[in-house]
Amino acid sequence: GSSAMENINFCRTLFEETRFINQLIKSTLSDIVAKHGLNSYQAHLLGEIASQDGQTIKELAYHLCVKPSNFKPIAQPMEDRGLIERRQDENDKRSFRIYLTDKGRAESAAIDAEFSALFGENPDATELQQQVIEGFKAFRKLASLNGQLKTTPIDPRTRKEN
Repeated sequence: GSSAMENINFCRTLFEETRFINQLIKSTLSDIVAKHGLNSYQAHLLGEIASQDGQTIKELAYHLCVKPSNFKPIAQPMEDRGLIERRQDENDKRSFRIYLTDKGRAESAAIDAEFSALFGENPDATELQQQVIEGFKAFRKLASLNGQLKTTPIDPRTRKEN
């Protein structure tokens, strides 16, 4: 019936739009971060530390979807530039936590501002941004209606679902 048809259209539209969003964000962001001398992994790392300072290398590698052994080549140039710093964990001397320096915080804020400006110059932008966020919230709600969908993020500390 019509509901099956609507469902197919929903799937197609969802795939189209998520692909579009993905490509747009990737290409736009890579242009911006390149101007700041960073690659996309490094930009992701900067944003991740900005949102939660003092994470372990293991946690950050998990968020970046890289092996902890591949973390150093991403982080080292940023450390050399004074954007981030490693500090020994108080409780576990073998482990390090990564912090943003003031320079790193400024860089992260500049990237965010440049990216946001691309979506925010127009007077209609604020309302549209709100609608986009509401749409994402609605999608999360929709996804959680069906108990079979894995909507719980995996905790990097345990690698088990919360």
